[in-house]
Amino acid sequence: MSRPPCSLSRLPSIVRSTLMLHQGWLVGSACDWLLKGAIEADPRDFDLLIEPAKFQDACKVLTDKPVRVNS
Repeated sequence: MSRPPCSLSRLPSIVRSTLMLHQGWLVGSACDWLLKGAIEADPRDFDLLIEPAKFQDACKVLTDKPVRVNS
């Protein structure tokens, strides 16, 4: 039995702000969890896609350091 879809307020604040500030996309099982409410347990992680032009800015918010792409 599935539960009703989750609201954006259920996302961790760092995920929510990264999605909104850097126009990211939530993907993977966390997306199913949020939209369908079909997964019983909360997701282990939150996968985000960030536009390449905004990637460095998003990483600075998350780590406070410049990062390099590993793949």
